[in-house]
Amino acid sequence: MAHARTNSEMDEMKARLAALEGMLGSASTKSVDPPPADPISDPSPSSSHTASAVRLDITPSPSLFATAFTSPPGHPDVEAVWKRYLPPIEISETMHQAALDHFGAYYAPWCCTANMPLFVEDLATIPPLGPEPALQGIHNTPHYSPLLHNAIFYIGTYLLKEHFPDVMACLDKVFWSHISRYITLECDHPSLATLRGLNLLAS
Repeated sequence: MAHARTNSEMDEMKARLAALEGMLGSASTKSVDPPPADPISDPSPSSSHTASAVRLDITPSPSLFATAFTSPPGHPDVEAVWKRYLPPIEISETMHQAALDHFGAYYAPWCCTANMPLFVEDLATIPPLGPEPALQGIHNTPHYSPLLHNAIFYIGTYLLKEHFPDVMACLDKVFWSHISRYITLECDHPSLATLRGLNLLAS
């Protein structure tokens, strides 16, 4: 049979409970500094890195492509040589440069397939069309071929599809029918650039 607790024991327990409640009450009233804001996950306007501030800058910058194409005097058609092997859609030189720049910045380092500086150098050596362009064949070097150019342009345009939706839509309609011609032509006499283009298409 349990012994009844004495009045002194009950008083001692009450005193301990009162002391404990006092300690908890004083701890809850202390000011606690909030943790520092996470600049990535904090959506508040005070955050120094909000989602709305993350924008893709497609402003053309002095790139390898831009410096490679300086039309010499007396050759007004040289600047249009870069689009000779591309699909027959409306493409501006600025848009083409942005596609190449974005491929070179965001895809080429990852896939390690295209050497962009050498690709641009060989792209700049495409000769102007002569009086009989059908007899000139295609421009195919170790680092440039129409197949590789089209693959790079397509991937670069895809990376910019939110900025050039109309170009991407037109490109999707004609790309595979257009590229199949160069697959047939280049595979008869493939170069290293041909293999790189096929690699990109397969990826």
